[in-house]
Amino acid sequence: MKPFHSRQSLFLICFLLVGLLNTGCSAIKGVSMVRGGSPQSILTNDESVKAEQMAHLLTVKVRIDDSPEDLTFMVDTGALTVIDEQVAKRFAFKDSVTNKVADSAGNKKDVRLVQVNRISVGKAAVSDCAAAVVDMKKFNPKIDGLLGSNFLRFFTVQLDYRNQRVTFLSKSEGRSFDGAMKLPMWKNMKFGFAPTMKCEVDGSVALDCMVDTGHDAIASFPLSTLNKLPHFKSGEYISSNGSMGAGVFGKDRESYLVKTDRIASGPITIENAAIFSNRFEDVMTLGAAYLKNFMVTIDYPASLLYLKPFDDRHLEKEMMSYGFAVSYEKGKAIVSGLWKGSAADKAGLSVGDELIALNGRETAGMSLFDMMQITKSSETLSVSYIKGSSGNKSELTLRKGDLTLLFPRSPS
Repeated sequence: MKPFHSRQSLFLICFLLVGLLNTGCSAIKGVSMVRGGSPQSILTNDESVKAEQMAHLLTVKVRIDDSPEDLTFMVDTGALTVIDEQVAKRFAFKDSVTNKVADSAGNKKDVRLVQVNRISVGKAAVSDCAAAVVDMKKFNPKIDGLLGSNFLRFFTVQLDYRNQRVTFLSKSEGRSFDGAMKLPMWKNMKFGFAPTMKCEVDGSVALDCMVDTGHDAIASFPLSTLNKLPHFKSGEYISSNGSMGAGVFGKDRESYLVKTDRIASGPITIENAAIFSNRFEDVMTLGAAYLKNFMVTIDYPASLLYLKPFDDRHLEKEMMSYGFAVSYEKGKAIVSGLWKGSAADKAGLSVGDELIALNGRETAGMSLFDMMQITKSSETLSVSYIKGSSGNKSELTLRKGDLTLLFPRSPS
């Protein structure tokens, strides 16, 4: 299996729906639907299914109701289950309600929440499972939905990034997880029952920390409390022009990359890592760039997390990047953000420039995930673009650089 390097990706997309913002009957009904659901049967044997890698996420084949069609869902522990809006048109649902929902970038939108008769992954099946109906095809036409923690919470789930397998364990009692770190957690209803634990950053800031396979970085930290971090106070951070991140509904407004000395949660210790800002309220995330170094077992029923390190694990603390982010606006690939001082920033790319081609491939008809794959697979990138300010066509070549080398030195 070819290893993936999440920190070489073009931008951050966090697939997470945060909270039902309505008040009144629709919110009560929405919460009731999210809390609902039940496993169709007790697994008598482990159910292990093949997974495929799409960017930093594992994908599995999912079936809805009695349909024989295999749908491609990304496994996202930090999200509510999602069905793409085009796919949803092919099914009849037991119930539905419209709620205003916020994504991970703080963007808000009215979303239809449906009650699905049956969602299954192999023999692991849940009845009356809630799912949000959202346009997922804009990220990649191959994506049919997200398998979120409101489905996963009924099982003990094992994520094997190395061998690309997702396993639903028949039982966790009496099992040996030798060599694994064991952490207590709880299921955070606000984030679709996402596994959450206590975490401390730089010995001074304590926060709830969500285990989020949908986020591709090592970790992220809430923008609302960023100024509490010692290195942010001392100016050891990088800021962006425009947005370097996005939720399912749109772009973030601003982004920061901040140096940390130590992130700790029970036996977990991460030294000298850079973390991104997020828009969550007082919740940080532990993302796929960290989790991929472990056999991850989430025992939702027992509220326990096991992380068994791979022998050849390597935590990539370098932030290799070209330094720009892209969003699609009216069918055009537009530069939505730049890390200040990055290769793209120094070369003259600007927010608002239209990308025409990357390494000779035209961006027209290309998905955001396609762009991520191009940037991951090469150390240099030829860019053809149209300047937003003048309308003139230009070309340049970028070489990846380590963003952590751009951190200002501490005044002390």
